[in-house]
Amino acid sequence: MDALLARVDAEVAAGRPWRAKEIIRGNIANAWPHPEVVERYGQVLLDMGDELEAGKYLWLSGVRTKQYEKPITLFLSRHGRHGVNVLLAQLPKTLRRVEFDQLPSEVQHDLTGLGVRRSAFGVKRRSRPLLPRNQWVKELIIGVVALGFLVCMIVGVGVGFRAIVMWVVQLFR
Repeated sequence: MDALLARVDAEVAAGRPWRAKEIIRGNIANAWPHPEVVERYGQVLLDMGDELEAGKYLWLSGVRTKQYEKPITLFLSRHGRHGVNVLLAQLPKTLRRVEFDQLPSEVQHDLTGLGVRRSAFGVKRRSRPLLPRNQWVKELIIGVVALGFLVCMIVGVGVGFRAIVMWVVQLFR
């Protein structure tokens, strides 16, 4: 965590806040980080002028200061008043995989007050079941045969239509 924050601070000091944002965003996409990292992400976003998105991450960090009050209120007023599902849709998937009890106590309290159930967290990642190799081959063969049959039907209809037209033309000669 300290190495990550040091990299972020170095990028900000070098005048590249966009790079600091990318570094933390990549970290958040892989796994929900420590609240200090989440707070730092909110600070970077706030410094870049993205008050709404900053409010989300400052709120999720669990840190409540006077400076963070306005962006947090903006985020919650925009997304918290339209129901639980709208609010949950705004939260990163990596956060939703964290157990409710592992969230900062302030966030737990706010979520409970907004009507969010504990069961909305700790959601495991859905994984597509892999087909066994022989099953995959069978499905491929079935698909190729079905496509071949469809092509034959289309060609047959075209040839048959041509034959009928030729027959009708010969009738009237």
